[in-house]
Amino acid sequence: MKTNNFLKTLWVTGALVWAGLAAAQTSAVLIYDDTKPAIKFAAGDLKAALELKRQFTVTTAPPAQIALQTAPVQVIVTTNGAIAGQPAVAGLSKEGFAIRRVTTATNATQWWVIGNDPAGAMYAALEVAETVKIDGGLGNVNNKQLANPSLAVRGFKFNLPLDDRNETYTDKTPSAQYNY
Repeated sequence: MKTNNFLKTLWVTGALVWAGLAAAQTSAVLIYDDTKPAIKFAAGDLKAALELKRQFTVTTAPPAQIALQTAPVQVIVTTNGAIAGQPAVAGLSKEGFAIRRVTTATNATQWWVIGNDPAGAMYAALEVAETVKIDGGLGNVNNKQLANPSLAVRGFKFNLPLDDRNETYTDKTPSAQYNY
């Protein structure tokens, strides 16, 4: 009988702790254009970072619904000049980006993640996601501008040497022919 009471107490305590954790989450909205693959990819990573450790409850919305949002935390991933009312950003080159933190009249905090092109918006959103993962929130995401990326074309470069042991079938020595 004591075991049943202990288990019930443990279950109720766990449920109360879970409810307290759920109540501590902050509501956030992630606004992005899901028709652009680069932005959609980065928005998925950003959403996962915000939901990490159950810190934010994140919903998504298209840019056309930005005026309807009431969440206290709003992250908008877009390209330069794509949404009316976004902060002005000048001097961006290809794949360049800017991050702007704005407080609205309704005391909502908006983080504008603005790329010069979809690739720039992707890199900006990935940078915000990395900061959120490291710092545990958006508190340290401040205004930033990267006008000219240090690498014009980003990606993987495999500079692997040719392995001499690969078969070329052009070696006419008897030992090579025997091995073929």
